[in-house]
Amino acid sequence: MSGKLQDFLTRNQQNLREDAGERPAGNAPPAVSKLDGRTRMQNAAAIAVDRIVADAQTREAFDEDELKRLADSIRQDGQLQPILVRYDEGRAVYVIVAGERRWRACKLAGLPTVNAVVVEKTMTEAEILNVQILENALRQDLRPVEQAKAFAKAMQMNGWDGKTLAEQLHINPSTVSRSLALLKLPEDMQRRVDVGEVPPTVAIKQVTKETGRRTGNTASRKSGKPAKEHTLRLAGGVTVIVKGRRALSDEEVAAALEEALRGIRGDMGKSAA
Repeated sequence: MSGKLQDFLTRNQQNLREDAGERPAGNAPPAVSKLDGRTRMQNAAAIAVDRIVADAQTREAFDEDELKRLADSIRQDGQLQPILVRYDEGRAVYVIVAGERRWRACKLAGLPTVNAVVVEKTMTEAEILNVQILENALRQDLRPVEQAKAFAKAMQMNGWDGKTLAEQLHINPSTVSRSLALLKLPEDMQRRVDVGEVPPTVAIKQVTKETGRRTGNTASRKSGKPAKEHTLRLAGGVTVIVKGRRALSDEEVAAALEEALRGIRGDMGKSAA
């Protein structure tokens, strides 16, 4: 064997063995580059805060204390999750599709730029709303009535029923129905639920109770069954029962008795004649 060949084998012996399938001592796996399996996103960018604007969003109110806490976290650890934006040619700005809360917190934290993923395709209002709902609807900090309104709007825009919406969000249909029940509450009660004065479950029970009471009264009228009976026992062992399809006041009962007595007196007078 020539000297040059021997020198080549000595210098490249380990590489030749690995190429032949032999692993180094200890059976250590071959080294993997940190770039293996990694692909750059063409639509990811750091965008100047003042080039981003908020549009109509699912969220209607932001708790200032929660925003301050998130801003403190971003100031300390950086923005951990990008927001989603689309570019508006007419206004020459990036419009938030999802992540307005994070954008507000970044501004509050004093960051010059916000990490974002840019949606390149043209989005319809329904598509934007759906993304917002999927991104926001299950957040714990989204207020209950805000969530209910988002559910209702998504159902209306897409022609969905509650079951279909639940399938889209991968949640239980009962979660959707309970949430939508909040929209039947008076506005004052909705406000109390949103600010945490009344738990949603308590408010929903009230809605169910009121609905059941109205439904029961309606069923009673449709079936012809009396909703209430008034029984009066008169002197001489006479019992008078006044029935009505609805609850009668004492004045109505008295008027009915007077009319009945007039009829009895009239019949007695005819008999005497």
